[in-house]
Amino acid sequence: MLNKTIDRPNGATDPASTTHEQARETAYIYNGFGDITLPYLGAYTYHIPYGEVTRIDAVEHREVDQSKSFDGNSVYMAIHLPGESIARELIETRKFNQKGCAVFFDGPDVSAALKEKCDTEGERFILVEIEAFKVNREKAKAGTAGYKIKPDHMVYEWMRKYTPDDEVFASQSEKTSQAAQTASAINKLTDIADRLTRQQEAPPELVVEEPESEPKAKRGRPRKNPEETKAS
Repeated sequence: MLNKTIDRPNGATDPASTTHEQARETAYIYNGFGDITLPYLGAYTYHIPYGEVTRIDAVEHREVDQSKSFDGNSVYMAIHLPGESIARELIETRKFNQKGCAVFFDGPDVSAALKEKCDTEGERFILVEIEAFKVNREKAKAGTAGYKIKPDHMVYEWMRKYTPDDEVFASQSEKTSQAAQTASAINKLTDIADRLTRQQEAPPELVVEEPESEPKAKRGRPRKNPEETKAS
């Protein structure tokens, strides 16, 4: 197994660049942009929450050395990846350092000055994105192809914070209210249907008719025959 280190080339002119000898094993990222999840080398995923500090440690990466692997025999090489190199790749190479994120090394706490700088840059970028969406929304309403009438998830969350009175939330509230009314009406109809079904399935009540009783003769004193009365 071969061993190597991936890092910035020596002599790089970017002041943020580092060489292998200079790269720090641990780096920190402050995120004033928004919740982001970034893949790295196709083997790692870094979740970087908004408004928090994320620690990035060095890793020992193992992958196939294609230049030395032939006929089904794979030769692996171990690559040491310093935390600083990973952090810079995630943030600076992908331009998140222009959107409110920063890499620093005296963590885990971020300084008040750096936090304020990142939060200000992040808010500026966010507001520009919100306004850009509103412009594109109007173009979509006008029938221009290629524009969205609904914001992406991240823009939606930003608007929830910075423009909570926007029409996107009013329409959502109306849809929620209509859905609740529809659900209530369906529940009432279901209850009625259940009652009718139970009434149809219930066995009929048996009515037992009592036989009519014969009329009873009235009781009284026996009456004498008139002829017998005269003879006496």
